Amino acid sequence: MAKKKNNTGIFIGIAIIIAALILAPNLNFEFFSTTTNIDSTTQNKLDTQEAGDCYATLDKSVVNVGDEVGGVIHDGKNTLCEVYATDGITWVKIAEGTTNSNGDLRFMDTINIPGTFTFRVICGACITKAVTLQVNPLAGDCTDTDGGNVRTVPGHVTLDGVSYYDYCLDVGDAVHEYWCDGNFMREDNYMCDYDEHCVATRSGGYCAQDVEEGYNVGDEVFYYGKSLDSLDGGYSVELHLDDADIETGGPCHLGARIFRSWDYLVPGCDGSVGTVDWTLFDSSGFRWGVYDTSPTSQTVEVCPCSWDGVTNWYFEVVNTKSPNCPIEFEYAFTIYVCECD
Repeated sequence: MAKKKNNTGIFIGIAIIIAALILAPNLNFEFFSTTTNIDSTTQNKLDTQEAGDCYATLDKSVVNVGDEVGGVIHDGKNTLCEVYATDGITWVKIAEGTTNSNGDLRFMDTINIPGTFTFRVICGACITKAVTLQVNPLAGDCTDTDGGNVRTVPGHVTLDGVSYYDYCLDVGDAVHEYWCDGNFMREDNYMCDYDEHCVATRSGGYCAQDVEEGYNVGDEVFYYGKSLDSLDGGYSVELHLDDADIETGGPCHLGARIFRSWDYLVPGCDGSVGTVDWTLFDSSGFRWGVYDTSPTSQTVEVCPCSWDGVTNWYFEVVNTKSPNCPIEFEYAFTIYVCECD
């Protein structure tokens, strides 16, 4: 489950510390989503070419986040070696350095991001055999609100005090799911079934069954607006949601998309004292409010709002500017289905 992360394609960042007597001034490991793509010939070589006499070794093949790991690249003396790595998706060039007079280039680093990474090194005409490093996440106190790896229930994982919410992917009906495996957090992408679509809620994204009847997220069920009018004092309106025949008691919740705009009617009022106050009351009472000190034109979304099927909503606008500063205002309400459980 998860808050949407911003590290898609970024799988590790490594600062290399070169051991004494080994010179590798250009050796600096970094994986970025914006890393310059390598050419297709090099990609194919890394995928298919058999290893030569050169080699790369790691001191450890399995470490935990925060552990130090080192390794050695070996080829002829004073040979420029280019280091490439992949997280299973694509190869990127992450480093280069020159071997010493013994043909060795040694590196050490502290790894801070979990994952499984494969490395190959091209030294001149030689390419090394692939070596793999597994970096395990640290065990923590992992909890999951939806019961595990369940794509049809919204939820989130909390690990070491940080919450990760399931979320809908930007392309197609698919969900990014988080779950706990013991005290470790796991994550993966899942396509929704052909008769499902991904629904984003405050509790997390999930795959929901398509329904032919009832409401879907985004459905607009009520609209009310007022064109430009002057105001020197207060204004209120009752929003008769009962006229819209909106069902209650189901799994979906209403929200309000509120457009508001105002400006002064007379010159010389810029910077005048007072505010223009906007307030929404739903069936439960006060739901939203804002005050403007200067003219504005903007839209806000308030979700969820309460509708009990009986108590209508009220909307108020109050101009507390000086009596010599009347305003011209307008607003529009769109009541819509903002989320479903």
